[in-house]
Amino acid sequence: MLGVVLPESVFDTMENKYVRLFIYKYFKVKAVVSLPQVAFELFTSTKTSLLFTQKKTKEDIIKWDELWAKYDKEWDNLKTRCKNLIDVYLNKKDRSKYPSIKNLTLQEEKEILQRMLKNYIELPDISLSVQQLLAEYKDELTDLCQYDKDTKDVFDFVNTWWVFGEVAKELNYKIFVAEVENVGYRRTG
Repeated sequence: MLGVVLPESVFDTMENKYVRLFIYKYFKVKAVVSLPQVAFELFTSTKTSLLFTQKKTKEDIIKWDELWAKYDKEWDNLKTRCKNLIDVYLNKKDRSKYPSIKNLTLQEEKEILQRMLKNYIELPDISLSVQQLLAEYKDELTDLCQYDKDTKDVFDFVNTWWVFGEVAKELNYKIFVAEVENVGYRRTG
């Protein structure tokens, strides 16, 4: 078991996504306890959290790597097809020049877009056509088709947010989360 005090930014900033991925890959997170900003005020005004983890077994890490590779491959396939669909539908390119999509049905194209947009699609979007989905979610698709440059050396050329979302679903477990309102001491002048 490991308990550590970390700046709250480790849990919610883009700059620290590598740290979060490292933690999730090698440790099972047991609890996160957010502390008040004054908890370490004598030393820092940084908002902190307590993180409690347990080191994963070799088998757990192998399972993570297998899942990561599986969804890395799926993302790469989706990325290529989504970029090609954008080119064909929005940039009016010739479909026959894109082998990954030239023989797809409209339903298959729609399923590809919906899968890539898994965290954006809402119930009313299910009835949208391929053209409408592309127009409505062009910016999101463009972002999702980009790999994360800051994590590529360890996690490959992949959109870590998309891939991690799938890995996390399969390795789903409960994490205790709490927020402390007051620390248990009084400071005098």
